[in-house]
Amino acid sequence: MSIVIPLYNEARTISAMTRQLELLSSQCQVVFADGGSEDGTCEAVPEWATLVRSSKGRGVQLNAGAAEARGDILVFLHVDSRVPDDLPDQVREVLGKNDMGFFGVNFNGAGWLLRACAMQSNRRARHGIPFGDQGIFIWREKFEQLGGFPDLPIMEDYQFSMNAHIAGYTVGQARTPLVTSARRFGNGFFHQLHVIAAMQILRWRYRHGAAAEELARAYRDIR
Repeated sequence: MSIVIPLYNEARTISAMTRQLELLSSQCQVVFADGGSEDGTCEAVPEWATLVRSSKGRGVQLNAGAAEARGDILVFLHVDSRVPDDLPDQVREVLGKNDMGFFGVNFNGAGWLLRACAMQSNRRARHGIPFGDQGIFIWREKFEQLGGFPDLPIMEDYQFSMNAHIAGYTVGQARTPLVTSARRFGNGFFHQLHVIAAMQILRWRYRHGAAAEELARAYRDIR
């Protein structure tokens, strides 16, 4: 099993993830895929992990990490997540019955608005469309059949899951959700509400043919 995590200027967050994954490193290969960090992130990658460098872009980085992975199972995580201690067991449980899976997500320190957002996101994932912050995992063979993640500046996880859904892949949910940072939503109820609504609009625009490059510019503006 290989765990792949994209990085870009994550010097402040990577140590929390490496402390978690060190406990799992005897069972899993850990691959960090850096997209050109300039803040010392790469220097914080421990010797027991594999560091891959690529151009910036989450899809490109995830594919670069997967290319260096040795496992027949690929687990894709965000660096600002807290993972279950028995991650390998839960992944194998799900993939014993499915083509791919996800953990689900809770947001740390979240009020009722972000709890509701997480519930809705997990409900959508159970219908076969998990996002990256929910921890996607998949058999390597199935990943390669899909051609990996699309090279998009945004929505790479959304399109990947839609491709898997179209291919008829079965998707299962692990027992324990990840706890992921709520940093992308910012602070304050109304700002968080604005970000959630804007992200829904971006996904709607993507489904209706808007260019990913245009949506990426809009996403930078709402954060």
